[in-house]
Amino acid sequence: MAKDFLIFFLDPVWIARFRAARFQFCDQLWLNTYPLDRNLVFDYFALSPFYDWTCNNEQLRMRSIHPLDLSHLSKMTGTEYMLYEVMEPHLFVIRKQKRDSPEKVTPMLTYYILDGSIYQAPQLCNVFAARISRSLYHISKAFTIAASKLEKIGYDK
Repeated sequence: MAKDFLIFFLDPVWIARFRAARFQFCDQLWLNTYPLDRNLVFDYFALSPFYDWTCNNEQLRMRSIHPLDLSHLSKMTGTEYMLYEVMEPHLFVIRKQKRDSPEKVTPMLTYYILDGSIYQAPQLCNVFAARISRSLYHISKAFTIAASKLEKIGYDK
């Protein structure tokens, strides 16, 4: 059991996912210079290592068009970012998505900016896996304790 845990713990894919989930970005100099609002939040996000420079938003920025202009983004295909939820000035949610047509987009990842720090949100399947794993651990522990108490009172086979 300990060997399996060590193999899982030292798996390079797992380590990369762990680091990505725990990584945050904050540029205090930028935050001291500019207000974090819906007009500038994308410029701030573009400074982070989470930003994909090959996205459609960057193509719009190079043409001096606002990078979140949906009238232009909806005509393009490929990876794009969208300002998904805003609770100024503390919380901004940005969604990375793949656009296949003007109507069809597939969510890929979600990022949130909380009080100036940018985080990658965990994927739902990872949250479920962690919760299920934790639940199974506690159920197994409960059965072990129950079995040991039954042995003490003489109900063993």
